[in-house]
Amino acid sequence: MAQVSIVVPVYRVNKELLRKCIESLLGQTLSEIEIIIVDDKSTDETCKLIQIFSNKYKKRIHLYTLSQNSGSSITRNIGLKLAQTSWVLLMDHDDIAEPNLLEQEWKRLMEPN
Repeated sequence: MAQVSIVVPVYRVNKELLRKCIESLLGQTLSEIEIIIVDDKSTDETCKLIQIFSNKYKKRIHLYTLSQNSGSSITRNIGLKLAQTSWVLLMDHDDIAEPNLLEQEWKRLMEPN
């Protein structure tokens, strides 16, 4: 069961940066994650790249494609609604996470006040 959901909205993005973003999330030391990628009705090859990862990591990566282009705020909010956990990290397609980002943040969240 995932402890953290990661929402990544995308729309006609740089595929190399998106690949690096996804790989950095898959390489986290806290591995109980779900990656929710919400495509804002891209008209390029964005979904094909995501589908490759989604097929390989079926239980960890979920792709949702909107039926019409709605803008980044709506796309991000849909990702939040789809999250299956109480803790959500919002990322952009060009963000690269350090390998221990989630583990460090999780420890901070779990510290007693």
